[in-house]
Amino acid sequence: MKKILITLLIILGGISVKAQIPGFAIKIMGGVNMPSFAMDQATNAVHKLNYAFSLDAALGKKNYLQAGLSIRKYTGEFTILKVTSDLAFPSFGMHAYYGRQFLDLKVTKLRAFGGVNYELLTTPTSKDFVIDPDDFNPNVVNLVVGGEVKVLAILLSLQYEIGLTDMATNVSMKNNIFIAKVGFSIL
Repeated sequence: MKKILITLLIILGGISVKAQIPGFAIKIMGGVNMPSFAMDQATNAVHKLNYAFSLDAALGKKNYLQAGLSIRKYTGEFTILKVTSDLAFPSFGMHAYYGRQFLDLKVTKLRAFGGVNYELLTTPTSKDFVIDPDDFNPNVVNLVVGGEVKVLAILLSLQYEIGLTDMATNVSMKNNIFIAKVGFSIL
């Protein structure tokens, strides 16, 4: 009962914010990501589809700012020094984008955006061997470029993230990610 009451209070609070701030929106999205790990020592890397969820708040109409939180998982199979292993990287992220709306019809909007994404990686897991947490950098920063189509309240977002920092401490390992998400806009 408490969860339902808290959810209703958040929705009502959002509606009152919407009434006072034009161009305010809350976006809930989920989808898939395809990482592409760029590693110096990997002789073979197989990348796998993973999940991506985000909760965003956007402010503005033609030019807008968007900030949000995300939960993702990255997995891949790597061969390093003739040893093949699956690695999984769950993460919690915070992002900020600046965007511009290029098409504004009654039911359709087309936007492009760019910004940064900060991710806090948990210790990677592997079913094949024990991983030393000191071998991985938990703080990762990515540059983000993408686009979004909105039809009524339904959103389709495509974005590409370019790894700016290494995910590993003793080897160059950057994560470049393609993400496709579908969601809806509240307010």
